[in-house]
Order: sequence, then C-alpha cells, then structure tokens
Amino acid sequence: MKKRTYIVVDENNRDTKHQFKGIYPCRTAKKLASRGYTEIRLRQTTKKTIHIFKGWRTEKDTSDSTLEWLRKIKFVGHAKKVRIERIK
Repeated sequence: MKKRTYIVVDENNRDTKHQFKGIYPCRTAKKLASRGYTEIRLRQTTKKTIHIFKGWRTEKDTSDSTLEWLRKIKFVGHAKKVRIERIK
C-alpha cells in the first residue's frame, strides 16, 4: 500500500505546519502520541475529513536489548479513534 500524507489540524480546523506519513491515519496518530500529543486531529491532504484521536504514551524499558549508546527508555505511542468530522 502507498503511504499517505496527513496534516495536523488545530481546534479551529486550520492546518498547521506539521505533516506526517503513514498508510493509515491510526499509524500517524501513534507517531504523534509517542511524541507527547494527547488530542490528535489529522486531515489527509486530498480529503475533506478530519480524523480525531485520543493519544497517550507509555515507557518501555529497552536496556537489555539495545546498544549502550542508545536510550534505555523508549516511548510507545497509543491512539484510539474518537470520531470523524466532515469539512464543508
């Protein structure tokens, strides 16, 4: 499948400068959740719908399976779809 470009949208449905790529909007939402976003609103570049997610992240200890110079704690993103809004 082809990766699609999603734009992060603010509360007033205005585009921001942040763009992420993913096959599905939930994959893109998980990327944003791992970076600390909690209210995630995404719009595909060619569509008029906004996907709204609730995001959170958890810490995962990777000290035994990684190299010494890498971080010992990794953030794993989780996202749950709340709803879809249509833009007029």
